[in-house]
Amino acid sequence: VSLKKEQQSTLRDIYPVIDCVLYNAEEKGFKYDFIIHPGYDASKIKLLYRSEKSIQLDEAGNILIKTPLGTLTENAPVSYLQESHTSIASRFVKKILDRHNAEISFQFSGFSNTETLIIDPQLVWGTFFGGNDSDGAMSVDCDANGSLYITGYTGPTNFPTQTWGNA
Repeated sequence: VSLKKEQQSTLRDIYPVIDCVLYNAEEKGFKYDFIIHPGYDASKIKLLYRSEKSIQLDEAGNILIKTPLGTLTENAPVSYLQESHTSIASRFVKKILDRHNAEISFQFSGFSNTETLIIDPQLVWGTFFGGNDSDGAMSVDCDANGSLYITGYTGPTNFPTQTWGNA
């Protein structure tokens, strides 16, 4: 799904007086923002991350999720007050729940909840998938387990595949 800024999708009241806006920022990739309306404690937002490998926070405060296809990075949040455009210091806080699950929340400095707060993290992921000739995805879908299915065409002789029967 490619959402342009004018095609954004707003999920209202995902928490009391907190909205989540989803959109595609052309130069930055998929984006989501939390909009925290006055009167709510934004540090109560909890995000559950589930991964085969442990979720990491790097020195810059980014979330790192290592996968067999590369590292998924969620950049440290940029937070600001909507009305005054004042920057608010914010960071991710990680709480390990078990080997595969981590809870991520936000911590703020110098924030009074009398103005609308925007939390603006960025999901960044890239990997190379293809070969030495033309490839094309014709359809992409997910199943109920979150598995991704891509159908299309490929012409490369070095396209990455697995041999049938080898698990």
